[in-house]
Amino acid sequence: MTRIQDPHLVIVVMNKAIYANPRFIGQLKIIVAEVPKRVAPESPLAPQWYRLEDREGKKIMRGDLMFVVWKGNQADQFYSDAWFSNATAVSGNAIANTRPKVYFSPTFWYLRVTVIQAQDLSLRFSPEDAEIFVQANLGNMRLRTSSSKDKNENPNWNEDLIFVVEEPFDVPLVLTIEQGNLDDHVSLGRCKVPVDKVDKRTDPAPLAAKWFNLDRPGIIEFPHEEVKFASKLYLRLTLEGGHHVSDEPLEYTSDFRPSSKKLWRPAIGKLELGILKATGLSPTKMGYHTDMRNRTDAYCLAKYGPKWVRTRTIVDSLSPKWNEQYTWDVYDPCTVITIAVFDNNQLDFPVHRTEAGDGIMGKLRIRLSTLFSLSELISFTPGRPKFFTHSYPLVVLLPTGVKKMGEIQLAVRFTKTSLFEYWQSYLTPMFPRLQFFNPLSQFQLDIVRNQVVLITAWRLGKAEPPLGTEVVYYMLDFKLNTWSLRRGKANLNRVMAFLGDILGLFKFLEQAGFQRRPKHPTFMDVKLSCADTASVEDLEEEYDRFPSDFTDEIVRKRYDRLRAIAQTVETMIGDLATKLERLQNLSSWQDRAATSFYLILCIIGFLVTTLLPLKFVIFLMIVYLLRPPRFRIIMPSILQNFIRRLPSRGPYTLRL
Repeated sequence: MTRIQDPHLVIVVMNKAIYANPRFIGQLKIIVAEVPKRVAPESPLAPQWYRLEDREGKKIMRGDLMFVVWKGNQADQFYSDAWFSNATAVSGNAIANTRPKVYFSPTFWYLRVTVIQAQDLSLRFSPEDAEIFVQANLGNMRLRTSSSKDKNENPNWNEDLIFVVEEPFDVPLVLTIEQGNLDDHVSLGRCKVPVDKVDKRTDPAPLAAKWFNLDRPGIIEFPHEEVKFASKLYLRLTLEGGHHVSDEPLEYTSDFRPSSKKLWRPAIGKLELGILKATGLSPTKMGYHTDMRNRTDAYCLAKYGPKWVRTRTIVDSLSPKWNEQYTWDVYDPCTVITIAVFDNNQLDFPVHRTEAGDGIMGKLRIRLSTLFSLSELISFTPGRPKFFTHSYPLVVLLPTGVKKMGEIQLAVRFTKTSLFEYWQSYLTPMFPRLQFFNPLSQFQLDIVRNQVVLITAWRLGKAEPPLGTEVVYYMLDFKLNTWSLRRGKANLNRVMAFLGDILGLFKFLEQAGFQRRPKHPTFMDVKLSCADTASVEDLEEEYDRFPSDFTDEIVRKRYDRLRAIAQTVETMIGDLATKLERLQNLSSWQDRAATSFYLILCIIGFLVTTLLPLKFVIFLMIVYLLRPPRFRIIMPSILQNFIRRLPSRGPYTLRL
């Protein structure tokens, strides 16, 4: 309503029976200042009859119109369907793309397919000349086992294939046994399993495996016909409800809850986000219609857990004001909310509509555990904490360099419901219990996360208004596992910032002359040089001159291999920097609850070492470390849980 200049609201009734020239019937003119206000949860206003007027404002003889008009706010149930005054230039077909919307990601489960063995296969080729493997298809996803080492009619595999399925599990699982190679193979049998019939598991106890009959290829099997002989496949199918399926990178995720709602803990607080305004946005559309003005049609998107919120699009404004508020239930304080600003390119302007997607204006992340003051942490009576209002810069990384796109002003408040549950969360594992008993490898985690992001982008792209694929990818930091010299330098600087004091101490000791002298003269060490394990390609590359004498294809392969190795090293340096920064933040008061815990542990440690003899303390530590396996648990210790929840600077590094 901020852009309404006319003091009157005019409602016109037309007769569209004549499409070429609709006939005017009557109109109503209402004074905007006299429109009543309605504040939710008040009941809706009752509609009333009004006599129509002609163009001169006189009452007509016949014709009444029943309607109701009121002024509301964001809490109104019709807010999401309202036409906003600043979107009058948008056509009716694209007006839905300017409205606010709340989205929810699907609920994902892991489908673990354990392929054990097959029996009585009818081989098409000689077992020595062709490989036998199992291929599993779930919708557009396809996974394969390795080739069986048993070259006969009863092969064994004992391999796990991990899929991601979404509720309500309406896509069937199709498994086939193939013989041949990866490029050319034939089917030896096929079985189809409805996913909604698969048993669910929420504890570490394994489920029983079952035999499945395989349909013979090229033969139609009737469902009620008795099968006298068939090849069989021995499988263990499990829907893992005790795992957390993440769509975000684990270092700055917004949710750690398992898939099964039966295992959810009660919420420990509520997060309130006020998206106020943006200032100084850079124009992204050059030359609008006839006046050739530069423009930006901005909207804000926030994600926490499975809930996505999208504000309305402010059309043609470099300083948009949204003034919208949203809330989330919080189950873990050591989580991060992601907020981003985009330029809406789907408003049906003939010149500017693009299929490339919405423009990126920048994003930021806020860690919930930093939204507390020390007085709120030690207060045992629930109260209303203050709002943290601040303007955050919007920065994007372009091929030409870093560019500031503007600033966004937010108001954030985290209200805890129970102080005891909040403090207890720092000592409990971040992930569900089943995730430690049946962990997935890093390779499997990367595969399933790719599946989750692709399914989420497809689902949100079918909503109204849709979220573009580029928007979902940007919010979830998808397809970032590539080598970057810039990120490598940033991670190295993070490590060096922590090790600066320690390196200074070593330099001081080196200058003082405290160096360990070797007992024997040094010599060339083959193992230290890795010369005994070097391949021919490595040696050819080492002896190659500069510039290279090899062909462009070989140099390109070397460069791709170097990028893959550098990406692994960069990830390792980033993980090391994250761990060191967590230790450094123990005393930084960035996470006030964590630092308070650290001070309490220091006091307890001081009292223990003061009251007990040092030899006795060392003896207890040795006994604890050498305890028998029956007294050890798979779950991480309290100290590990506490360290993993500490903040780091990883979520605040620029990414593509």
